[in-house]
Amino acid sequence: MHTVLLSQAICSEAMAMLEGRVRILLPEEPGQEAFERLLPEADALILRTNVKMNRSAVEKAEKLQ
Repeated sequence: MHTVLLSQAICSEAMAMLEGRVRILLPEEPGQEAFERLLPEADALILRTNVKMNRSAVEKAEKLQ
């Protein structure tokens, strides 16, 4: 099962579409640091405006497809 990292919560309808199809990761706290800690586990991302995919973040996302 693929793992999708959300940078922050998304609408309940979108969550329902993902549940059962992928493993969902959601940082326990808002912000760049919490997001980047989970990046090594992510196969895919759903980004909102609260984080940036800078060089440091991309380098941590080793499994990203």
